[in-house]
Amino acid sequence: MKTVKTMLLTFAVLFLFCTHGFAEERKSDEIRMLKITADAMNSESAVFTAMQVHEIVQKKDKDYAIVSLQTEIEYAAGHVPGAVRIDFDLKNVKESLKKLPKKKKMILVSSNGQEACKVNLVLRQLGYDSSIMLLGMNAYNRLYAGKGAYSGNLNGEVSVKNEIFTPSLNKPTYSGLKNDDLVIKATETYAKKNNVFDITPYDLPFMGDAVLISMQSKEDYAKGHIPGTINIPGPDFLKGDERLLNLPKNKKIIVTCYLGHYSSQGAMLLNQLGYDAYSLQWGAAGWNISMTGKVIPLVTKGMNYEIEKQ
Repeated sequence: MKTVKTMLLTFAVLFLFCTHGFAEERKSDEIRMLKITADAMNSESAVFTAMQVHEIVQKKDKDYAIVSLQTEIEYAAGHVPGAVRIDFDLKNVKESLKKLPKKKKMILVSSNGQEACKVNLVLRQLGYDSSIMLLGMNAYNRLYAGKGAYSGNLNGEVSVKNEIFTPSLNKPTYSGLKNDDLVIKATETYAKKNNVFDITPYDLPFMGDAVLISMQSKEDYAKGHIPGTINIPGPDFLKGDERLLNLPKNKKIIVTCYLGHYSSQGAMLLNQLGYDAYSLQWGAAGWNISMTGKVIPLVTKGMNYEIEKQ
């Protein structure tokens, strides 16, 4: 009798395990991508300031690897001392991963931090211990940020009217891929389209009937935002706000924030979800710096740390 009970209990456990696994497998790719991203970005260690990176450089802390995503020309002109430059090709993620420093905490550095944010999202989705240097070389030593340096704002029109979000239901997809394979496939599928990723405020009038999303906080959005934007705050966006599953697939989606960091991550995620998404360079700071509040000093004043040349 005892053996029968043991067998029944074992069968019940196996049944629950199998049905749970099946249920997980049957979650749509889109829902899984949101969950993967939420888990990946749930960390305060994903951002370092230029000052913190400078301290790591001064201490020669071997726990960290500084990875430069600058172009060859930018890197040769000037980079964070000790930084190793790699070309991270989103069209071939697996090969790019082989170039990364092993068993190190990576700090990604680009001209202004926005390219680093895009790559960092993918790396963290894949389980890497990576982070970005806030504002990149623009914060570390602006003279070496190249074309990524902040160059002022347009003083564009600001709206305080809340826009209405109109959902558009999309059909979910089920690939059955493992999480890492799903991330890689979604990333490479987007990258192979060779679409422009960043747009400037000057491009907005030519983007047609696009959907604009602001990742400002609710408070900052209420004070002022780019006219026509709907509000999905950055933390909510990256935690998988359900509205992300109901955006129109037949329209361009332009994501903006304060500096272009949140929006680089947000636009990358939307592209992984199959949307036609773009990040607005420099976000609110590039449109009308009055909307950035306490962020203003970050973009108007950079450090002047010593750099290394090739």
